[in-house]
Amino acid sequence: MLCFQPVEAMNPISRATGLAPIETRFRWVILCVLFSFVLIVTLAHSAIAQALDPFLFETDLADEHRGLLLAGLGLGFIIASLPAGLVCDGYGARRVFMTAALLVAAGMLLGGLSTRLSTQLIACLLVGFGTGAILPAVIRSVADWFSPHEHAFVLGSVLAALPFGLGIAALLMPWIIAFTGWRPTLWGAALLVLAWLPLWTRLYTDDPAQSSRVSRSELQRIGRLMTVRERVQQQKAAVAEPRRSIAFFAPATLFANTWAFMALGFALFFTAIWFDQRLLPHIATSSRLSSWAPGLPWLIAAPLIWLGGFISDRRLQTMGWLRQARTAVILASTLLATIALACLAAAAATGAPSQTFLVSLICAAIGLIVSALPVLCATIIDISKRNPAAVLGFSLAASAGAGVAAPVVSHWIGERTGHPASPFLLLLAIQLATVVVLLVLHKPDHAASR
Repeated sequence: MLCFQPVEAMNPISRATGLAPIETRFRWVILCVLFSFVLIVTLAHSAIAQALDPFLFETDLADEHRGLLLAGLGLGFIIASLPAGLVCDGYGARRVFMTAALLVAAGMLLGGLSTRLSTQLIACLLVGFGTGAILPAVIRSVADWFSPHEHAFVLGSVLAALPFGLGIAALLMPWIIAFTGWRPTLWGAALLVLAWLPLWTRLYTDDPAQSSRVSRSELQRIGRLMTVRERVQQQKAAVAEPRRSIAFFAPATLFANTWAFMALGFALFFTAIWFDQRLLPHIATSSRLSSWAPGLPWLIAAPLIWLGGFISDRRLQTMGWLRQARTAVILASTLLATIALACLAAAAATGAPSQTFLVSLICAAIGLIVSALPVLCATIIDISKRNPAAVLGFSLAASAGAGVAAPVVSHWIGERTGHPASPFLLLLAIQLATVVVLLVLHKPDHAASR
């Protein structure tokens, strides 16, 4: 009879947690709270980025300082990603989210009050630190609150807030800044972030078993409620697993996953910057596309991110193999994005296609590039169950670094070759190399820890 008795029945700490007496689905409330915060912070980040031009005009600073302030936003993101992941794995995501919200709010308030370049740079760094800590905290929360068959779907649902917020900000933020002024816009964004904090502190706990809003049946669905028989079966499977294969495939799969993150960052920044600098100024003269073009690629990317996570978890439920559920979806996304980028390179080289056709290719390329993001994050949880936030923090830092290098390398190649399609050739080579790396090294079934 002991084999069928729940472990929690022998654990006095679990009996004292006060679980909900009826069946609950409180984890979906946590999903909505995570989505709302990512959306709010994305809007705040876009607000301070778009407020830099009126700030420079008001303070009589040169336009060259805009690059320095944008670098502060990016540098803060890169620096904060890895430490935030380590803290999340060691102490939970609750405190990291609170710290991130306070940093973003402080940066927005300081940015709205600043009259000097140094003060505005500090504000940008604070916002960058806050945004850099969010995604590692998201993956830690998803690992703690959702079952393995829900990870990619939940990550796709939460991360869809990133492009959705960028698209909404690109369309509405210039109007809001023009109507209210850039300083009140930043202050309003700060108050919105602070208003989210009480909701988070009241609803979220690092351990779902410690929440009075979670029932025992929901804990069973999440995978946090395990009987002695199930635990013994897992221990026997871990002993029977060949340790040599795990020792080889785990670092190989993580390397392939990180490479895919870097390729994603390079391709995304390259395509977005090419769109902003080369195509968008010409579209601004067209009445048919000028109003929707800035935000259209991001608004199309949002449902594609969700779709990537949904398809991955659906394949995991029906097929049961991570290689088919994770690697196959990442490969499909990479190959389709490569085709869209190749068409874009050919169109840019000829110069014959219409603006509508080029915008369609940009939207398809950006959407397909980012559709692999939730699957890459879910793979990290599958492989590194103990420290997924730290691994994601490293991957994000590498991806952001590749994104920063993308315009510099592309500009240098374009100047050396004198041909507008030359930077696209490097991008396509990186995409094809990613396909090869994924095919050879990305084997999450062998690398998944027990």
